[in-house]
Order: sequence, then structure tokens, then C-alpha cells
Amino acid sequence: MSVYFNTFISNCVPFYNETDPGSVTDNKIYAFVVIGKVLEAVALVSLPVIAAVALTVAPYAWFFLAASVSAFVLGKFLANMSDDSLPPPPPPPPGVHRPIGVPNHSGKACWAICVMQLIMHVPSLEEAIMNAPEFAGDDYRVIKDFIQRYRASQDGGVAILPNFDMREIHQALAVLNPGIDPDVGRNGDAREGLAALTQHLADGSGVNNTIHEVTFSGGALDHPDAIIPVCLANRDAKGFDGLFREYFFPEQGDHGVPRSRKFADDPREFIINMQRLTYDFSGGRLRVNKIRDRIDIPEELVVDGDCYVNDEGQKRYVCDFFIEHKNGVNNGHYVCYVKQSDGWIRCDNNRVQMITEEQARDAMGVGYLYHFTKV
Repeated sequence: MSVYFNTFISNCVPFYNETDPGSVTDNKIYAFVVIGKVLEAVALVSLPVIAAVALTVAPYAWFFLAASVSAFVLGKFLANMSDDSLPPPPPPPPGVHRPIGVPNHSGKACWAICVMQLIMHVPSLEEAIMNAPEFAGDDYRVIKDFIQRYRASQDGGVAILPNFDMREIHQALAVLNPGIDPDVGRNGDAREGLAALTQHLADGSGVNNTIHEVTFSGGALDHPDAIIPVCLANRDAKGFDGLFREYFFPEQGDHGVPRSRKFADDPREFIINMQRLTYDFSGGRLRVNKIRDRIDIPEELVVDGDCYVNDEGQKRYVCDFFIEHKNGVNNGHYVCYVKQSDGWIRCDNNRVQMITEEQARDAMGVGYLYHFTKV
């Protein structure tokens, strides 16, 4: 039943006004909106017929008339249902561009929306993509198109990106990373989408030098990645700082050989992936579970000098963007958060809202991907 219902929801999406602030946030809210629209339509069609019958033929039809009126009222309520709890952000300070909303027409593109919002917030990534000749090809041109239209909408004071189908971004990222399911009716993983971009750019544009590059010593060499994995499963009594250092200095490498990683240069930014999934192969069957524990993420991260090839003392970085994955493994929803000079902005598909510092800290504790910039 749920398969048919989700198909119905997805098919209804194109008929909605993408600039409507009550349109898709996630399937749960949007399902109520669609049901409400259907109830409204059925009630409006049936009301005149039942009223005529009630007045001329059957007195018991008044019962059905009351039911139709009730259906219309309920439909109106559901159709206008919104999970907005905060007003839109105020006008930005001079020289600051607010992020804009991006509609989630398929109901399954929140992960790709968050990846693109991160690109729009990280000038080095945006510049690398715009300058990479590969992204002018047919397979990936849609990513450049997104960036150009997003910037044009910002400059024009538009609050929600108009006339853009995020399913095309999904398909482009699936070409970049075969591990991403090309079926636009299924959710993807924001980390896999971002890794597809950074690894592809690293092959031709040197984006690893832009974000960060890590050298290795001892044991087998990992493939350098622009995303630092932090394993939350090893969180016992270590805290975030301990988990971060464990990436650079694992307790032991391959075959018990000590291994270390160091920043090859002095990066001006890097991305951290908080690994929240565990995999259980017991019983001959794979079970994927999500670690929901909260961990204190410092807004200002101090990186010790021994994490660099050239130890020049501690360096400080601030978290200015992060992505949160809500709910479970199979029914999750991605939301991203942007730090601007006047506070934190939450981007939930086409909803862009100012939130309090406390709300941002609360969401940061259960985040999934974090972008840090040197100060």
C-alpha cells in the first residue's frame, strides 16, 4: 500500500506551485497536503449535488451534506498544513547573500539539495566546478546550470529557485559516483554525493589541495579524500576532539603497524563526515543501524600542530555549514544549516529560516557532515 501511496504523492508533485511556501518539505508533511487537496476537490464537486438532493428528494442526504462540508474543512486545513515554526529570515546585512530555497519536487532529493547548498556556500568548490571543463559536458552540465541559476536568483531577490528539477542533479551525481542509485524515486546519501564531486574534481582540478590533502606514513596508504571520516562508533569517553585526532593517529594501522595521517599543507577549510551508520552481517543478513547519540561539536575546532607535515603550532577552524540527517536509515530527511554574520540559517528544501544559536547547537550535535573554515 505504501508503495502505491508514495507513487501517488510523487506523481502529484509537478502540479504544485514550486514557489508555494507550503509545498514539499518532506513526504510526511507533503502527504497531508496532497490528501487535503484531494478532499477539497471531492467536497467541492459533491457539495452542490448532495445539497440539491437534500433539498428536493431525500432528507437523509443532509447527513452526507454535513460529511462533505466536514471533508472540505478538513481538506482546507490539511492543504495549508506546514511545519514552519519560524518566520523567513530578515533581510541580510550588507554584502551578504541569503541562501535560497530549492524545491524538492520528487520528495526524494533533499540529500542532493543539501549537497548543492554546500557548494553554494563554499566558494572554492563552486569555483572549481565552474572552472572544470568536464562540467561543460552533457552528463554534468546541469550542475553548472544549477550554480548559475541559483546565483541569478539570489541577485534578483528571489526566495525560491524557480523551475529547476533536482532529479537531474541526482542523475548527474549518479554518473559521477556509480555507488549512487540512479533511480530518482529513491533517496541518496549526501556524503556519497559530495564525495562524487570532490573526488572527480581531485582527478583534474586539484580540489583536494583546495579543501585539504592528507599524507600517510606506515601501513597501507588510503586513497586521499577531501572528506575526513570520524567514526562515531568509537566515541566511548573520547569526545569529538579525541575522535578527530584518531583519524590522524589511529591506535594501530594495518597488521599492527603504527600509521599516521597529516595535512600536507595548511588547509583553509575541510569537511568532516560524522559516520553514524553501523553494519551488522550476523545471521547471513546485512542490517544497517543509525547511531543517534548526540556529540558536542565545537563551533571552533583547535587542530594541533602535529596534524600537519610542517608543525607550526595549533590552528583554529570554525564550523560554518553542516548537514543533519533526520529520522531513520530508510525514511530519513536531510536539512542543512548555514552560519552567516548575523546568525544561523536553516535550509529545509524550499524553506529558509533564521534559527537561534541554541537551535543550531542542538542540530549540530546530531549532524552528519560539517564544513570548517580557518580563522
